Amino acid sequence: MRELRIVALAVLALLSPFRALARTVTITVTGTVKSGTDPFGYFGTAGGDIAGKPFVLVFIFDDGKGQQVTANRACQFSCNSSITGSGGASPGAASIRVGGSAPYSFGNVNSSVNKTIWPTGYELIINVGDEYDAVTVGIVRVQSSPPATRNPDWRSPFFDSHLTKTLAPIAEFTTANRATGGRGLGVLTPATICVGDSCAPAPDPCLDTTPAQAATLPSEAEVHPMKFHSQQGSLLCWAATAQMLMENTSGGTPYSQCKVVGATLSAANPSTINCCDPSGQSTCNVGGVANNALNAFKFRSQVAADLTKEQIKKEIACGRPVGVQWQGIASKFPFFSNHEVIIWGYSTDAGGTLMLQIYDPFTYPFQGGTLPGIFRHVSYDDFAAWFGYSDPLTPNRLIPRQFYYDVKPPL
Repeated sequence: MRELRIVALAVLALLSPFRALARTVTITVTGTVKSGTDPFGYFGTAGGDIAGKPFVLVFIFDDGKGQQVTANRACQFSCNSSITGSGGASPGAASIRVGGSAPYSFGNVNSSVNKTIWPTGYELIINVGDEYDAVTVGIVRVQSSPPATRNPDWRSPFFDSHLTKTLAPIAEFTTANRATGGRGLGVLTPATICVGDSCAPAPDPCLDTTPAQAATLPSEAEVHPMKFHSQQGSLLCWAATAQMLMENTSGGTPYSQCKVVGATLSAANPSTINCCDPSGQSTCNVGGVANNALNAFKFRSQVAADLTKEQIKKEIACGRPVGVQWQGIASKFPFFSNHEVIIWGYSTDAGGTLMLQIYDPFTYPFQGGTLPGIFRHVSYDDFAAWFGYSDPLTPNRLIPRQFYYDVKPPL
């Protein structure tokens, strides 16, 4: 029976490239066996102790089967996606090698993958099995700097070689003799996990010493989770931008917009104005610069008049949104001369054009308005040359003035 399941896995691997709308995703986990016995000799001598032996555990999931939950692209503190199924709709299969053994293939009546990410880490739980045998891997990486994965899609490729830092890892399996009903048990200590076909660790683009090179950066990325805030006053785009930069680079620590304004104003001109008090809000609706707010809260950042494609991609791929201050073209922008927005994602279209995901905190009307900010998707070339901006009255244009990037929390 095991041999038939191995053949079935091989057939699945051969047929999968011909699925028009689906693809297979390989997840490989390696490490050592923490404890376990081999009563049936699947991994060596029957009845032998397999503790301390290396293992290679391979999952293959077909995303054309089962039910999927896709991640919300604008989720807040945490983002989640999953796939699950049973019977003929079970999407997963699994096999394990211990030491130099042949692969042992598990039943796959039920299978699932569940992935969750948050600002500083991720959780990945994988199950494959049936009533006879099964394997479960649960990885919880609370702190990872930089996070090994920021994409909440369970299919997105990543490699993590620091699983010894996981919180209460779960990795165990049962083997079975289906003729007698007997079972063997094993507990695993994972060391690495790879989602995708390439399991060699790539150069880390997020290290300060690593140049922003196309070869080390993914073709698409978004800051996840990403907290968005619209401006709470007609002149407070800078405060909303600073609020988002700080919250999304400090692990989700909240910064209220009124406190951002108050602290920035007090740093420039010490006063007793309480911008969170309704009586002082009209006094606090003033123009400003996001970088001054970052300085008021002792955040570290870089300011530049221009950023290349690779610099922007590096910031986003490393989980750092980019703030942009725009200068209005006076003849076309009668309302105000400056505006600030956030770049929080990018992708590459079929023609190779770099597209940027931009969140604009603008609201209309400004207070109590119905617009919760504006999500824009523009090409890098349009972004660099001009930024199309439309409000209920007239279309206008902005041109880049300066960028706030490499934003990091206080030491």
